[in-house]
Amino acid sequence: MNNRTRAIVWVLAVFLIGALSGGGMVYIFMAPRSTAWHSTTNTATRPPRGPRDNPDRMIEELSRVLALSEEQKTQVREIFEGSRKDYHLAFREVRTKTHRKLEHVLNPEQMKKFDEFMREREKARDRGRGEKPPGPAPKQP
Repeated sequence: MNNRTRAIVWVLAVFLIGALSGGGMVYIFMAPRSTAWHSTTNTATRPPRGPRDNPDRMIEELSRVLALSEEQKTQVREIFEGSRKDYHLAFREVRTKTHRKLEHVLNPEQMKKFDEFMREREKARDRGRGEKPPGPAPKQP
């Protein structure tokens, strides 16, 4: 085997070892820690996300998996409600900062198109959640 062939074999071997060890690490660190938790978050077995998903449903699932006491359920509900408010405030702040940064990159016409694009995405997301689009209420027969 000449030096060039030997070098190619070494590079391929190192690449293969890296790929296998990287894949192994992803499997080890990204795998669910318990089958009970995995079964409650498996999208094939749980109802679809949408208006029905709410903190109460999550607390009931956690109660079933973790055997929460009534006091723990109350405390978990308070934590979830506080976290939800924190998340919305933080998201709004990040979105505002992102918008300001984009204003320095995009020209006014692009910015206008970007804003329209984001409004359309928001409408589509709301429709996906089962929320009704704004407008007159449908007439009852």
